[in-house]
Amino acid sequence: MKTVFPESINNISTATFNNFAARMDWANDGKGNRNPVVVVNGDNSLATMKITSAHGNTVILDASATTDPDGDKLTFNGGS
Repeated sequence: MKTVFPESINNISTATFNNFAARMDWANDGKGNRNPVVVVNGDNSLATMKITSAHGNTVILDASATTDPDGDKLTFNGGS
Protein backbone atom coordinates (compact mmCIF):
# COMPACT_ATOMS: atom_id res chain seq x y z
CA MET A 1 0.00 0.00 0.00
CA LYS A 2 1.41 3.40 -0.94
CA THR A 3 0.42 6.09 1.53
CA VAL A 4 -0.30 9.63 0.36
CA PHE A 5 -0.33 12.33 3.01
CA PRO A 6 -3.06 14.96 2.56
CA GLU A 7 -2.05 18.54 3.48
CA SER A 8 -4.62 18.58 6.28
CA ILE A 9 -2.67 16.04 8.35
CA ASN A 10 0.85 17.45 8.05
CA ASN A 11 0.94 17.86 11.82
CA ILE A 12 0.59 14.08 12.35
CA SER A 13 3.82 12.10 12.26
CA THR A 14 4.46 9.63 9.48
CA ALA A 15 4.56 6.71 11.92
CA THR A 16 1.24 7.67 13.50
CA PHE A 17 -0.45 7.99 10.13
CA ASN A 18 0.96 4.69 8.86
CA ASN A 19 -0.21 2.99 12.06
CA PHE A 20 -3.70 4.41 11.53
CA ALA A 21 -3.71 3.34 7.85
CA ALA A 22 -2.65 -0.21 8.78
CA ARG A 23 -5.45 -0.43 11.35
CA MET A 24 -7.99 0.76 8.78
CA ASP A 25 -6.75 -1.87 6.30
CA TRP A 26 -7.11 -4.51 9.00
CA ALA A 27 -10.60 -3.36 9.93
CA ASN A 28 -11.67 -3.25 6.29
CA ASP A 29 -10.50 -6.62 5.04
CA GLY A 30 -8.43 -8.30 7.76
CA LYS A 31 -5.20 -7.93 5.79
CA GLY A 32 -3.52 -4.98 7.52
CA ASN A 33 -0.30 -5.42 9.47
CA ARG A 34 -0.69 -4.87 13.21
CA ASN A 35 2.06 -3.64 15.52
CA PRO A 36 4.05 -6.18 17.52
CA VAL A 37 3.29 -6.55 21.22
CA VAL A 38 6.58 -5.28 22.62
CA VAL A 39 7.84 -6.75 25.89
CA VAL A 40 11.17 -5.50 27.26
CA ASN A 41 12.59 -7.11 30.41
CA GLY A 42 9.14 -8.58 31.11
CA ASP A 43 7.37 -5.20 30.86
CA ASN A 44 4.72 -4.73 28.16
CA SER A 45 3.37 -1.41 29.47
CA LEU A 46 3.55 1.87 27.60
CA ALA A 47 5.23 3.54 30.56
CA THR A 48 8.72 4.97 30.18
CA MET A 49 11.38 2.53 31.38
CA LYS A 50 14.02 3.79 33.74
CA ILE A 51 17.12 1.67 34.09
CA THR A 52 19.92 2.83 36.37
CA SER A 53 23.42 1.48 35.96
CA ALA A 54 26.87 2.48 37.08
CA HIS A 55 29.24 3.82 34.43
CA GLY A 56 30.95 0.99 32.54
CA ASN A 57 28.39 -1.66 33.47
CA THR A 58 26.50 -3.60 30.83
CA VAL A 59 22.77 -2.99 30.53
CA ILE A 60 20.75 -5.88 29.13
CA LEU A 61 17.47 -5.27 27.31
CA ASP A 62 15.61 -8.53 26.71
CA ALA A 63 12.81 -8.32 24.13
CA SER A 64 12.58 -12.08 23.53
CA ALA A 65 8.98 -12.18 24.85
CA THR A 66 7.85 -9.74 22.13
CA THR A 67 5.25 -11.26 19.79
CA ASP A 68 3.57 -10.36 16.52
CA PRO A 69 -0.24 -10.73 16.46
CA ASP A 70 -0.10 -11.51 12.72
CA GLY A 71 2.50 -14.25 13.18
CA ASP A 72 5.16 -12.33 11.21
CA LYS A 73 8.81 -13.08 11.94
CA LEU A 74 10.41 -10.51 14.23
CA THR A 75 14.06 -9.51 14.11
CA PHE A 76 16.00 -7.62 16.76
CA ASN A 77 19.02 -5.41 16.29
CA GLY A 78 20.89 -4.19 19.35
CA GLY A 79 23.00 -1.10 19.09
CA SER A 80 26.16 -0.45 21.00
